[in-house]
Amino acid sequence: MSEALDIKLVQDTEMLRVWLYRGASRRLVVSFSPTCAPGEEPGYDLAAAATRDGQDNALFIADKTNSWLNAPGLIEEIVQWVEAYKIASDATEIMTLGQSMGGFMALAMPKFMPVDSAVAFAPQFSVHPEEVPEESRWAMYRRKISQFRIRSLDDTLVDNVAYFALHDYSEDEAPQRDRFPNRDNLTHLILPDAGENVPQDLRRKGLLGEVVEWGFQNRPRKMRLSLAPLNVFRRHLDGEPEFPGSTQSA
Repeated sequence: MSEALDIKLVQDTEMLRVWLYRGASRRLVVSFSPTCAPGEEPGYDLAAAATRDGQDNALFIADKTNSWLNAPGLIEEIVQWVEAYKIASDATEIMTLGQSMGGFMALAMPKFMPVDSAVAFAPQFSVHPEEVPEESRWAMYRRKISQFRIRSLDDTLVDNVAYFALHDYSEDEAPQRDRFPNRDNLTHLILPDAGENVPQDLRRKGLLGEVVEWGFQNRPRKMRLSLAPLNVFRRHLDGEPEFPGSTQSA
């Protein structure tokens, strides 16, 4: 967490924790946190990238139930916060951002509220046991979801949003990564030379902020150029990957 930013906790209930940051721009970024381990307090995530180092307004959302948006009333409560803070900040554009479960939330929420661009690091496609039966992570959380409102991202992706999903090339990510749909408005980038924590690796390399910003501006080619040191490649719309060295553009 960044100590230089005046990020205020404004809600802390059994289900949801919310922080806000007031910037000077007319952009509102909604940043979703990843899962929180048992015994740990959920915190806000990607603060510097979400606020563009303090320039942009931001809402930070943590699902304390680790439900992947399936907790009753959670989606509606998030929408209420976004609508209220959009008015309060006089925002004219809304972006979503997140990693892991937070990345799933960033990609799913545009179905329920206006969003211009969504950027997700290592997001899940689904945690429903019938959709991704070989997924063994987060079993303790999945068992607590009594009813799935969202089975997979196939239920939520819409046409009027620029989506960006970035995954590493590890075997652990394969069950989620390789199920991602092929859509004209989804740029799916694979980073074979990234560590297992993609945003942390990008932060170490000084790339995180610019990569997020290119996504928010819907500049996929610029994003890929920034990620060239990690030998980035993308999946074609026919499902075949575009490998490093290809001359085709995003």
